[in-house]
Amino acid sequence: MSMTKYINCCNCNILSEVPQSNPYKKFCSNRCGALFQNKNSINKNEEQYNKNPKLCILCENSISYKQRINKYCSHSCSAKHINSNKPNSKRKYPKKNCIVCKKIITNPFYCSRKRCGLGKISGTPEERLHRRRMLQREAYARYSAKKKYQTPIDEDLSSIKLFYQNCPKGYEVDHIIPISKGGLHSLKNLQYLTISENRKKSNKIVEPPERFELS
Repeated sequence: MSMTKYINCCNCNILSEVPQSNPYKKFCSNRCGALFQNKNSINKNEEQYNKNPKLCILCENSISYKQRINKYCSHSCSAKHINSNKPNSKRKYPKKNCIVCKKIITNPFYCSRKRCGLGKISGTPEERLHRRRMLQREAYARYSAKKKYQTPIDEDLSSIKLFYQNCPKGYEVDHIIPISKGGLHSLKNLQYLTISENRKKSNKIVEPPERFELS
C-alpha cells in the first residue's frame, strides 16, 4: 500500500500532494513554477545591473534598476538640465520699444496699458462703453478680413487698433471700400463717419467725404 506524500510549494509555501507520476514535484502548480523562475531571473539581472549601474547625465548619481530606462535620477535633474540649455527661459518676449511711447519693454506690445491709453481708462461709464465697443468692432473686422484674405501681409495691425480706439464719440470706423466688395483691411481704407452716415452707406462704394482728423 503506497503512502501519499505531501510537500510545501517552494513559491507559495502551500501544502500540496506529490503524485506518483512526478515524485520530484516542488511546486503546487505550473503557475507557481513560472513565477519562481521569473523571480530568480529578475534577481540575477538586478545583481548584474548593480555591478555597473547607469549614471545620471547631470549629477552622475547611480540610477536604480527600476528606473534604468531614464536618463536622469530625478525630475529636478531633468528640469535643471533642460532649462540650462535654454537662454533666457524665463523671459517670454525680447526687449523692444513700445509702439506708443518708444520705451524699452519686454512685454509683447505696450509698456503700460494705462500709460499708453489701453485697457482700463479713466472717464465716464459711457466713454468706457464706447471704447469697449470700438475694440469689439475692430476684432470682428480683423476676423472677417482674415477669412477672406483681405489683410495685407505688411500691414501694422497695432496702428489699426489705435485708429479704432481713438474713434470719437458719435462716430464709427468705416471701410471706404467695404470688405464684402473686395476692400482691404488697412489703415488707408479706414475713415471716421457719423453713425447716421455709416448706416446710410452700408456696404456701398461711395466717394469718401473729407476725412475726420482729431485735433
